[in-house]
Amino acid sequence: ELKYRKLSDHYILLLDEADLTFHITWKKKYVKALLSTLPYFFDELENKPTIEIIFTTHDPITLSDLPNANVIYIERPDYS
Repeated sequence: ELKYRKLSDHYILLLDEADLTFHITWKKKYVKALLSTLPYFFDELENKPTIEIIFTTHDPITLSDLPNANVIYIERPDYS
């Protein structure tokens, strides 16, 4: 029951390589599915919190539908 949990105004969802075993077709739909599905989990809450999604991936296909401004690329210059 929610009465036993402290509600927050902001939630951060961390997903590490959650797309790892997806077929290429699912990888293309992954981000869209997250953005369209997650709000339903929070709609019932009175305070209407904001949601921040942070996910990691090595696959550029998963990132292809995201604006570049929303993507942080991490490179290792000494990695070959």
